[in-house]
Amino acid sequence: NNLLKPFTQIPLTLGGVASFYEDRRGDLWIGTIADGVYCYHPRSGKVETFKHQRTESNSISGNAIFSIIEDRSGNMWFGTVNAGINRLNRQSGTITRFRANPADKNSLSNNTVWCFYADKNNHIWMGTWGGGLNVYDSDKEIFRHYTTRDGLPSNIINNILPDSSGNLWLGTNRGICRFNPKTLAVKNFDYSDGLAGNEFNPGAACRGKAGTLYFGGTQGLTLFHPRQIRENRHIPPVVLTDFRVFDKPLPLEKSIGHVREITLSYRQNFFSLGFAALDFTAPEKNQYAYMLEGVDPDWVRAGNRRYASYTNISPGTYVFRVKGSNNDGIWNEHPASVIIRITPPFWQTGWFRLLMIVLFAAALFFFHRYRLNKLLEVERTRLRIARDLHDDISGTLTGIVYFSDALGKELEKKKTRSIENLLSLIHESSASVQEAMSDIIWSINPENDRWELFLPKLRRFASELCESKGIRYRIEIPETLRVKPLDMNRRRNFWLIFKEMIVNAVKHSGCSELIIRMYTESNKLHLLIADDGCGFDPQRSSGGNGLRNIYSRVKILNGKAQLTSGEGKGTRWEVSVPL
Repeated sequence: NNLLKPFTQIPLTLGGVASFYEDRRGDLWIGTIADGVYCYHPRSGKVETFKHQRTESNSISGNAIFSIIEDRSGNMWFGTVNAGINRLNRQSGTITRFRANPADKNSLSNNTVWCFYADKNNHIWMGTWGGGLNVYDSDKEIFRHYTTRDGLPSNIINNILPDSSGNLWLGTNRGICRFNPKTLAVKNFDYSDGLAGNEFNPGAACRGKAGTLYFGGTQGLTLFHPRQIRENRHIPPVVLTDFRVFDKPLPLEKSIGHVREITLSYRQNFFSLGFAALDFTAPEKNQYAYMLEGVDPDWVRAGNRRYASYTNISPGTYVFRVKGSNNDGIWNEHPASVIIRITPPFWQTGWFRLLMIVLFAAALFFFHRYRLNKLLEVERTRLRIARDLHDDISGTLTGIVYFSDALGKELEKKKTRSIENLLSLIHESSASVQEAMSDIIWSINPENDRWELFLPKLRRFASELCESKGIRYRIEIPETLRVKPLDMNRRRNFWLIFKEMIVNAVKHSGCSELIIRMYTESNKLHLLIADDGCGFDPQRSSGGNGLRNIYSRVKILNGKAQLTSGEGKGTRWEVSVPL
């Protein structure tokens, strides 16, 4: 009747009406900006009020209601601003609140909900302000989320409209999105596709009886029928358009699109390639993916960027591949490709490395020969010195002893006490020097470095000395040792340590039994010499030169010596020397 009647049954204290929804009973639900939800019953004229009460847990969670819907079970859903969503069970009157919980991936993704849509499977779809598209699975009672990571143009979803094919059309602040709930396929449309603008407003959308969809935005009204949207099925050829080194074009014999291989030096390892998909319907929406085999483990999704850059690439052979799609996401799965060969510097080539190996091997060989010749020269020198000492000095000392004995016999009748003492000193000194010279000659001779000659000398010296004094002995020295022999200096010091200990035990301890044991363990040479003689107190005894010599020589050998003795308790030496 062309009359506009004011509706005064609902008192609005702040703002105004944000949403209307008529349920299956014919009741009218009115969402307000700040006064909660009202339900108007046209038959009775009564009004129900649902507002947020801080002290009432069964009240709605917020009073700014921008979206309302009824599900297939007759429950009412209210979307709030920054307070989550509420579900009203009309039979029991209970209200269930749902809020975003960052710690729970199955919760609502954002507390501001602009729009609802209930599908035939009783799933509630909702568009949020920053949390993308959410769907509530009533069977599992969980929320699932779809965002820009799933292909949506924006995470701000202002409107949701269905079409007859089961798709959902989403009005966002970056265009309109067609979303398939079954396949999760996404197709985005923007101003370049004919939209009035890219930003659409909450609540400004509806579906006409013929299936036409209407979206209101900041730049006007966009309307279309989903069945009239045709996809671009053209598969675009993909070509290479540019090749640059250090951002400068590289001169080539042919255009880059006809070159199969490019050779660069190791100094040209910063390069970029340009490419294009030859579809001009909406070229700014063409998509690209590329890969440099040997560098990229998988395809690099470049979006609508038409170039790829690589820096500091190592010498080697690589294959660059690029594929593209048209504006509707139809991909050409036969990529364009080019071989890129980066030559190494000469010091990284195979022939240079082989040359270095040969030179290194030759250097090792000549060093080994040089060292071997030096060792042989030392051995020959030691052998010569030992022979000369034996032939010259040792022979001379033997002559001195012989001459002193002969002189004593000549002066037998005229010998005075003074002459007799002098001859005795000459004889003893000559014999002592001859014995020491014999040890030196034996130590210098390289033939005595072997354990097979060194160990018998130890056994022979100890046994002969013990037998000369009538001392029982037990010698446990092996025939040989399967370890590296001691060098000349270490062998001489070890021999003098052994000799000093044996002489002290035989001549000074007054023992009746002597035990000698030598063995190797943990890469060390161990020597044990123990007697049952008179012993002494190591703390009180000065020890004389004998003890000092033993400790000094053990220290030279980097070994350890332990002396155990006491008055009337015998003497025990334990020496360990690293091999």
